[in-house]
Amino acid sequence: MKEQKVVDVKRMDWFCRPTSTTGKMFGQKRLVEDPDMGMSIVMNRYPAGFTTERHRHPAAHGFYVLSGQIRSNDEYYGPGTVIWYEEGCIAEHGANAYEDLICLQISNKHFSIEYMDREMN
Repeated sequence: MKEQKVVDVKRMDWFCRPTSTTGKMFGQKRLVEDPDMGMSIVMNRYPAGFTTERHRHPAAHGFYVLSGQIRSNDEYYGPGTVIWYEEGCIAEHGANAYEDLICLQISNKHFSIEYMDREMN
């Protein structure tokens, strides 16, 4: 029988970890993961000044900005903005220099990452 899933985000602890490239710390709350499709919804907390290196994913994915500003490919977007990246889209993103960013990340299937600078070297 199919069931609904309810998640109380406020009661969840942040899972903090360093990035594999720079060692900078960021936080995540894994809200929904569908083991069959691989679809996921994750809440991310990027500290002020945090940015990723240029990369791509084999999954389409997007961010919904809850608070702060997201920097995506040298543009800044505030709360209420959705940014969607098609599968294989090359991008870099993160928080602005002045405030933390909290956003939802939604992906359409299993998620992995490929860094562009590593590929070019």
